[in-house]
Amino acid sequence: MNFGEQVDEIVADHMLAMFLDRGYKEIDTAYKYNDGASEEMLGRLLTPERRGKVYLATKASPLSGGGLGPENIVKQVNTSLRRLKTDYIDLLYLHAPDPKIRIEVTLEACEKLFKDGKFRELGLSNYASWQVADIWHICRRNGWMIPSVYQGRYNAITRDVESELFPAVRNFGIRFYAYNPLAGGLLTGRYSQIGNVPREGRFALKSAYLDRFWKKSYFDAIEVVQNASEQAGLSMIQMALRWLLRYSFLKGPIGDGVILAASNLKQWECNLNSLSGELPMKVVEALDRAWGITRQDCPSYSRA
Repeated sequence: MNFGEQVDEIVADHMLAMFLDRGYKEIDTAYKYNDGASEEMLGRLLTPERRGKVYLATKASPLSGGGLGPENIVKQVNTSLRRLKTDYIDLLYLHAPDPKIRIEVTLEACEKLFKDGKFRELGLSNYASWQVADIWHICRRNGWMIPSVYQGRYNAITRDVESELFPAVRNFGIRFYAYNPLAGGLLTGRYSQIGNVPREGRFALKSAYLDRFWKKSYFDAIEVVQNASEQAGLSMIQMALRWLLRYSFLKGPIGDGVILAASNLKQWECNLNSLSGELPMKVVEALDRAWGITRQDCPSYSRA
């Protein structure tokens, strides 16, 4: 939940209440989201009663001064704990690789934080499959906590994680959480012409989203998805989220999941309401064709 950027505290409170009322519990944020405002807002919203109901995840950033060096990762975790007003983090991710710091040094610092009770589960995000394997073996060899979650970019028209990353996480018993399930908003039907760059929303606020998805092949694919949506009488959001939950490489029974986000309460409710249901095979086939169009321009899943 990237609160504090497009979502104010009143709306965020309603979103959190709706989320919990429907029986969900896993909340995702990061040290760097909105320069810390996301964690701070969550800290104010997570009353002791709510904190007891949620599974709280945040991420240590390699982009903070000092990166994932031992002193700075301790500083980041302690800052996150203070912002979130909690004694522990349920799941701590390494947000992305830090090429300036040996991974053994980072992992040793994480092990100390784990033993100090600062977090309970370790995750990785945006690491290459070979790095996942390397980290797993380093932790196993040293008797350190082994990462058990990987958060990666995955949606119906961005599937490069399937070829090598999924085999790796399955081999090491690591569950997978998919972020960007709607391709930054392209799979909502909101954008249809590549020449009309939006002045608001994620594509306006974050250049990384333009680099990832604002490409001719993606808009060609969206046309295929839009046609299938109209023929099936389903929204593009329903198609995208249901594909992830039921037709992708994700496996709910072993703990895989999808990271949802929204910039307002209406979007949030729409996303939650779109999760249940099956897809006609013609829709699944259309999404496969759309992926065939974007495959050549698919952004790398890793930041290695």
